[in-house]
Amino acid sequence: MNRIEAAASSNESIGSDLRAAYAAWAEVSGRDRRNIRLPANTQVQFNRAGPDIDVHMSDHATCSNMQTNAAGFEGWALALRLWLNTRIITLHWNPPAKQPDNPLNPHYARFLYRVQRFADLFPDWFRIGTPQHLDDCAVRTGADLYLNIAGASAERPESPKPEARLEWSLIQEHAPVLKKALNLRLLDRQFPVGLYRTANLTSPVFTGGTSAIDIVGTGDGHFTVIELKAGENIAVGALSELIFYAAVARDAATARFRFGGRKERASRATIGFDALEAATGIRAIYLAEAFHPLLDHPDLMRTLNDAAKLQATSLPLSFEQWLVEGVGSDPGPTFRNLSA
Repeated sequence: MNRIEAAASSNESIGSDLRAAYAAWAEVSGRDRRNIRLPANTQVQFNRAGPDIDVHMSDHATCSNMQTNAAGFEGWALALRLWLNTRIITLHWNPPAKQPDNPLNPHYARFLYRVQRFADLFPDWFRIGTPQHLDDCAVRTGADLYLNIAGASAERPESPKPEARLEWSLIQEHAPVLKKALNLRLLDRQFPVGLYRTANLTSPVFTGGTSAIDIVGTGDGHFTVIELKAGENIAVGALSELIFYAAVARDAATARFRFGGRKERASRATIGFDALEAATGIRAIYLAEAFHPLLDHPDLMRTLNDAAKLQATSLPLSFEQWLVEGVGSDPGPTFRNLSA
């Protein structure tokens, strides 16, 4: 058996175990069985090592959109931990080639940040296969790093993506219901998370442009980040996005990240950077019309919250999972807290 065949066999075996574990839970819980597929073995390989599992990511996967199944290592790590009771999960990856004019791919830089913060969150069971790969992680240098702030445009998005339409509907048409359900005083959309090395935002670390948190809110001193998914967009990587946005918000609120650009310029933001700087806690909410079956685990949010409570930072961080139904129909949307 060659390396590719061995990887396929291992992925198939672990995928089978995940499906069996979910099916057993679904039967007891009165849920329907659902299909579960692992990423292609050319992108991500899962290898058993006794009670542990090694996860190997290709260089392409490390630079992919984090919400995709191939890139969302956080979601897979938690799924392996919870559904298969995996003792230790070790992440390995192949760094992409550096380019002379841009030494570090901004997608890869964001990946390194995610790895660092996930390792910080779960030091007891999440390991890095080649720790020196993290030497390129920007937050490890201690240098000042800057987030951009919202620009002037607040026009209705023309994007055909279901998330964009759902986001606009919740903010513009159903804001009172959403605020009441989540106990929020203010709501806003598209909070930027572009990261830069300079205060004038000329040297990017992460991707900038349209990189933004779907919805943010404030209330009771907390800054709330909401990762929104519509319809059947249920990739495991949605959880990776939520964890990433929560980490960025926490780093900004604790002044690890500062805010750059021309702060005196007109901003369309209802909720500005000052709300994050003044936050006494971060709420991270995964709000969706449906979820990937592996994210149905009843201990998922508790596992994240228990880990967050153990971190040394003085700023509280909490995670929640909410189901939204009935958007676009009478009598309107309803919201249900699945993590309560």
